Amino acid sequence: MNITWFGQSCFQIITQKGKDGQVKIVVDPFQSNIGLNMPKLESDILLLTSKDCDSSKIKTKDYFLIDEQGEYDIKDVFVQGISMEANEKEKEEKEATNIYVIETEGIRICHLGSIKEKELKNGQLEKIGDIDILMV
Repeated sequence: MNITWFGQSCFQIITQKGKDGQVKIVVDPFQSNIGLNMPKLESDILLLTSKDCDSSKIKTKDYFLIDEQGEYDIKDVFVQGISMEANEKEKEEKEATNIYVIETEGIRICHLGSIKEKELKNGQLEKIGDIDILMV
């Protein structure tokens, strides 16, 4: 498994576990107007934790998009989306965010997204469970 950080909360995970070889997962590609250069990336699975992410930075167009809570099993990669339960102001401004737990190659990765809270709630911690790698 290879993990590359591109700045902000953007990561690319390349796993060898897929049925067809490598599976490329991209989390939170960012907009170029923030002052960082976001490269065009290939992705089989695209995870967006908030509405601020920029999917136009993905070269491949046949990726599987996950941008909400739920459980997904794609190409031998298990992904669980967990809602951050936005407060009323965040709901109005559409600033709600998701946490993702990615499980592949026997490794559990948690990406906290654009988390603003100081602590996770017990229900969220239970859903996240034990993890090996934490992305903040």
